Amino acid sequence: MRRRRPDESALQWTTFLPKDSPKVTAVAVKSDLEAALKRHAQADAQKISVSVSGGDVTLSGKVPTWSERDMARNSAWGTPGVKNVVDNITVGY
Repeated sequence: MRRRRPDESALQWTTFLPKDSPKVTAVAVKSDLEAALKRHAQADAQKISVSVSGGDVTLSGKVPTWSERDMARNSAWGTPGVKNVVDNITVGY
């Protein structure tokens, strides 16, 4: 079971995985996250760029609504193997 607790910053969350969690590759994380974005996107998921380095995910691009941005960030955190999410998505038309 994944648990999250806030660190020193109220805006950053750290994810703690059980010790027996399987190792996940960056390619698998990127593939799973892109599939989740396509499933849940209200608009065009192609406008969101995903880059992965180890367990760190960076989201970039432009979306039309705040809810679309939140969906992308939540999808990233919900992807197995993700330890940190950097959200560089802008909202606008």
